[in-house]
Amino acid sequence: EDVADAAVVGVPHVQYGDMPVAFVVLRNSSGRPEDVAEKLKDFVAGKTPYYKHIYGGVFIMDRLPRNVNGKVLKQQLKLLYNSKTNG
Repeated sequence: EDVADAAVVGVPHVQYGDMPVAFVVLRNSSGRPEDVAEKLKDFVAGKTPYYKHIYGGVFIMDRLPRNVNGKVLKQQLKLLYNSKTNG
């Protein structure tokens, strides 16, 4: 109910090979973004095998990057992840 849009991409990780990272657009929510991110991680952890848990974190965004056909530009999300974690 707090999430308007979301995408998950895999990013390289030394220990896991790849790890999931979630990019989320929130609805008009009165909750804190940090609380929503924790709820999402807990929800996924309770419903999926361990290797699908969101080890890479949850990034809150205003909107997801999309091409002219409306598809999420996952490569841009990976670049955004790298810029936020390595820079």
